Amino acid sequence: PATDEADFAVKVYGDSMLPKFTSGDILLIKSANSVNIGDFGIFSVDGESFVKKFGGDRLISLNPDYNDIKLSEFNQIVCFGKVLGKLKK
Repeated sequence: PATDEADFAVKVYGDSMLPKFTSGDILLIKSANSVNIGDFGIFSVDGESFVKKFGGDRLISLNPDYNDIKLSEFNQIVCFGKVLGKLKK
């Protein structure tokens, strides 16, 4: 069902969202200019793209080896959409 609702898909690179998302996962995204606190989204921060959990004033990494991204420290933050799920491998 998520594939019917998705507007586009993106591939995950890296391990900052382990264990929920792993490198190589294909995420299904619903286009949106914003997401609710606690939702997973696709964001651009000063031109670099991330999949993160939205924490209001920060983007949260699930892997404790990575720091959260404090939005006040950046000039341009864009939300591209909400993560609906991932394709099964």
